[in-house]
Amino acid sequence: NYQSQKNQAQALQEAIRCFYLINQGKTDSCQAYMDRYENGRQVITHIGGKLPIYSALVDADLKANGLDRASATKKQIDASEKRSIERQMAMGFILGSDRVRFGKLIEDLENQHTQGIKSFPQTLTEAFALLNNWKNNPKNQKLILGDGVAFINKGGKGSTKTKTKRNKDHITCYKCHETGH
Repeated sequence: NYQSQKNQAQALQEAIRCFYLINQGKTDSCQAYMDRYENGRQVITHIGGKLPIYSALVDADLKANGLDRASATKKQIDASEKRSIERQMAMGFILGSDRVRFGKLIEDLENQHTQGIKSFPQTLTEAFALLNNWKNNPKNQKLILGDGVAFINKGGKGSTKTKTKRNKDHITCYKCHETGH
């Protein structure tokens, strides 16, 4: 039992931290990523915790429905909190996806938001469907090979060419003030 092995506050902190670090590996299917993501949320719930509800998201949801906290009923606020949690889950799922496969999708969603087009998924189910059905032509992907640095050895051991010495007669040593070495 995960609860009895650790202090509950420590277990919750570690579970929440692990949840926020979940991302899709380059070889993970969307289903495998979704399973890990859902499992992370279930671990938090099992320990007795829950993800935070951000009041700014709840207020924005209420406002979109023509309400505010003062005029909304408890039932309306609870529904708004539930929708806000779903939006958070969807956003976390999208942003944790493999950037090689879905980086263009994320960029497109951000650009559409900038243009006033609300296309980010609102639920985890919508986010999963979007990733799972996203058409990604490999021709349009950028090939990322390390950090772009390459080295070549000239001369030295194993080289078939002989090393030519540079003329250093005109160079003066800063340490001993002699020239040519």
